Amino acid sequence: MKYVMTFFIALSLSGCAMQQAIYEAQLKNWKGKHSEELLVAWGRPAMVQPFAKDREVYLYQYNRTTKKPGEQGYVSYKNIDGTIKPVRHGHKQPRLRSERCEYRFVILPNGLIESVRWRGNGCTA
Repeated sequence: MKYVMTFFIALSLSGCAMQQAIYEAQLKNWKGKHSEELLVAWGRPAMVQPFAKDREVYLYQYNRTTKKPGEQGYVSYKNIDGTIKPVRHGHKQPRLRSERCEYRFVILPNGLIESVRWRGNGCTA
């Protein structure tokens, strides 16, 4: 049983790593393209910052809060003193999750994208 659990944990972690590698490959496809293509696809950046050697950084930010609904649980009945009484089990309150992602595209003086970096817990392809 222990080996089965280890297998499934390793499988899920490799799935996450594979998904992250696919995402990074999609972002790296922007390298060498013109910044005009980026503006058409992504819109105006949240900020444009000067960078070393006449480069610029286009900063895109993505913030959202998601709400995971609560779970009702189930109702069982206990026989106490000959009476039946409903009892709730497993009730969970709704939870909020804050997701953030930041993308930085380094733009060369000729308008070509030199590199892409990202960070955050809400970055998806």
